Amino acid sequence: NTIEDYVFMLYITGEPAQFDHLRSICEVVIEFKSDHVDFLTYPAMTYDALEDYEAGIAYLKNAEVLHPNNAMVSLLIAENYENRGMINAALAYYRKPVRHGKEDDAKEAVGHIERLTFR
Repeated sequence: NTIEDYVFMLYITGEPAQFDHLRSICEVVIEFKSDHVDFLTYPAMTYDALEDYEAGIAYLKNAEVLHPNNAMVSLLIAENYENRGMINAALAYYRKPVRHGKEDDAKEAVGHIERLTFR
């Protein structure tokens, strides 16, 4: 957990200079634990923060292959598509946590669906 906590702290700084360091750490961890969902999604979140959605989606799609019913992965993919203006794709991914996620994830997804549907 120490590495995971450190990576999270790098992310919440919001400093682009720290994002490169964060991605490097994640790549090393993924070499040893290739299916760790957090280390697959943190790099995508840094790219999203930089509005480089194309780079972010590549990481998220890898995470989706390994964790197809993970609500966090689905929500992040949906947000990525929404940020790119791909509303239908976003809605499809927001629906996944409603079917497979915990109650909090489902509520968050429903909120997004309602907001996008009533635009």
